[in-house]
Amino acid sequence: LVAPVAQVPSGLLARAVVPAGGTCPVLRVKKGSGGSTAWFKVPMSERRPPDTTYPAFSAVRVCEAAIPRHSLAARVLGRDIPAHMPSRIRRLAVLGDTGCRVGQQDCSNPDRWPLARTAERIAEGKPHVVLFLGDFFYREKPCPAEQWQWCGSTPEPIEGPAPDFFKFSDTDYSWLADVFIPMRPLLAAAPLVVVRGN
Repeated sequence: LVAPVAQVPSGLLARAVVPAGGTCPVLRVKKGSGGSTAWFKVPMSERRPPDTTYPAFSAVRVCEAAIPRHSLAARVLGRDIPAHMPSRIRRLAVLGDTGCRVGQQDCSNPDRWPLARTAERIAEGKPHVVLFLGDFFYREKPCPAEQWQWCGSTPEPIEGPAPDFFKFSDTDYSWLADVFIPMRPLLAAAPLVVVRGN
């Protein structure tokens, strides 16, 4: 993720989402000087969700670490991620409003909800930066019984005293279904600038 250089000197944060109860992985970065390079370990720490996220991320743990300045390469859990901001941007990918609307779209059909295919194409295009304009998920109501085959991995409502609107909106399962699984190819393809939508 792109971050303000006042907070992260390199301008990049590495984040990893792991199952709740799991340990945060190690960020590995390659740095060089004097013609030689070496890999270094950078511990990742848990990013605690703010109280306003209600039940989101109760089944997962979000870990993060600042990518050090002048890194040549970076890797988390064996997956290569961007190690530095590009000095010049020539290819920019822009997308937003990517969630699947339950009851209006077939979330199991890539022709009706093409986010996974779009994410693959963006990653194949090797953009220098990806700009996400916000609004990640729309699974804010129960799956209609007559359209069950359309709903993909739409979660069940949250148990407890949540207001009706929150029973389907900001949950870890919604984020997995609408963001982390279908967008996986592009999440490590380039630095990601996120405009906070919903």
